[in-house]
Parts: sequence; C-alpha cells; structure tokens
Amino acid sequence: MHSLRSPPYIIAVLSGAQTELDLSGDRPFSLSITLTLHAEAPVFCYIGDDNAFFRLPHALHDVGIEFTDQRTHKQIGTSQVACTGFMDEPGPGRILDSSSGLFLQPKSPVVFDIPFNGTRYKQGDNFFDLHLYMVSHGFEAGGTYKAALPTDRKLSWWRWAKSWEAEDQEPESSALTSGEGKQRVPVLSENEQLPIYIEGDGLIFSCVGNPMEWPLRSEEEERQLAEERRQIRERRRRVQAEASNAPKAD
Repeated sequence: MHSLRSPPYIIAVLSGAQTELDLSGDRPFSLSITLTLHAEAPVFCYIGDDNAFFRLPHALHDVGIEFTDQRTHKQIGTSQVACTGFMDEPGPGRILDSSSGLFLQPKSPVVFDIPFNGTRYKQGDNFFDLHLYMVSHGFEAGGTYKAALPTDRKLSWWRWAKSWEAEDQEPESSALTSGEGKQRVPVLSENEQLPIYIEGDGLIFSCVGNPMEWPLRSEEEERQLAEERRQIRERRRRVQAEASNAPKAD
C-alpha cells in the first residue's frame, strides 16, 4: 500500500525538567514527549484516537503515560485523569482536522508538552486549579513515582506525504485541502500501522505540598447560586406559560 520504501517508524522519548510535583500547585510541573520519525520520506498521520498517548488529553489518561508508585510498585490508576477533555462534547469521530493530523519529517523531532498545571483561580483564601486537581488524583505527598511511556503502540492511519505537502509552510492544513478532511479516517491493518518505539527507562519524581481539595462555597455564594436557580426556574415557567397561551397555527 505504501510503496516499496522501507517501513517508517517513530521513536518516542519522555523527559522532564522538574523532579518534584507540587500538589498544592504553587510550582509548575510538566513532562515532554519527543517524537522522531525514522523514514525515507515525510509522512502524514492521524493522531485523533487513543493511540496518540503523546498529547493531551490522552497523555494523562489511562491510555497515556504510566505512573508507578516506587514504594508499592503498583501502577497509579488514572481513570479520573481526563484533564482537558473531561467535559468536552462528543466529537464527530475519526475525521481529519487541524488538531488530528500530524506531519512528520524524518529525523526532525516534534515535542509535545504535557503540563500538569492549568488556570488557577482564587477560592476564598486559597487558589484552586481544576486541571491539577484532576491529573494529580492518586498521587500522595512524600511519595516517589516513576513515569514511563506505554509500549507496543502504533498510529492507526498514516500515508507518505506528497511532495507539495513537504514543501508547504503549514503541511497539516494543506493536506486537508485534498478532501481527506471530509472523510472518515480508516483504520489500517495491524501490519500496516505506524509503530512507535520507546527509548529510555522513564523518569523518577517525588510529590510535595498539600493536595488540593475541592473548593467549598461560602454561605453567600450558596445563596447567590440558589437565587440564580430560582430565577432560571421562573423564566422557564414564564416561557412555558407564554407558549401555552400562544395562538395555534391553522
């Protein structure tokens, strides 16, 4: 299917500059995953499914980076670590767009940053970071953990890039003009998929600080929320009453 060229493959490497994850959110913590294509020519691939463990939200979900408690040697369950996508609406399926298509040049590393911290907002006397609260589930202050990339992963669809795509300044966007963006992306057979091999043994980090707690509302905030809900119910009743009294079409 993909010509007589030697089959391409990707090398993935996990790295990180910090050695401590501050569960209170006072200091930023992030990891990086670097992908390097080894091939005779550029490729264009689909990264919109769970196989794309190297980017958010997948990297900090069950399908992504594996975290192991160094004391118990048990893997930290990350089923609640849905991070940035945990409230998203369902998508249209396997459709190529600017976020699900990836163009790779041979031996040109592409780095994906995986931040644990998000936006902090004031909650009473403290700050709350919803993203960090979600992704730090399962970690404990004083614990030491190993982060490692999952093995035996493959990208489910790819093709050799066309010459004009390789020369374009924004190859991902250009590739979509071919009409692929309007079609469902197929899943290639197992032996045709693009393999990702892991390099390195992962990295070790420790957890410090007090874990964030879900913020409690003050009495005044609860009263305001109750009033807002009452007003919404009242508006709905008025709309329903107006609709029932409206003249019926012949």
